[in-house]
Amino acid sequence: MHPLTLTGLGERRHLAGPGTDLETHIEDVVQLIDHLDAPELVLVGHDYAIHPVLGAADRRPERISRVVHLPCRRTATPPSPSSRTRKSQTNFFPA
Repeated sequence: MHPLTLTGLGERRHLAGPGTDLETHIEDVVQLIDHLDAPELVLVGHDYAIHPVLGAADRRPERISRVVHLPCRRTATPPSPSSRTRKSQTNFFPA
């Protein structure tokens, strides 16, 4: 497993800038795919991270054997300010 925290989130929040967007996050995932030795990967995206995972899978389809989405359970209570700093995590598993 190779967890990845997207640019601008969690411990990488200091890297955020005005141009940090979905394209930045797709590139984060593509770069990790390119640096892993496994010929095929299973990408797992939690909540928002499914979007960059799908974008990266589209750019490296020959490396991806499966994409898994782990949705969160929605609640009626809005998120607390501290929950907004939690990282969106993407995991990679060799196929």
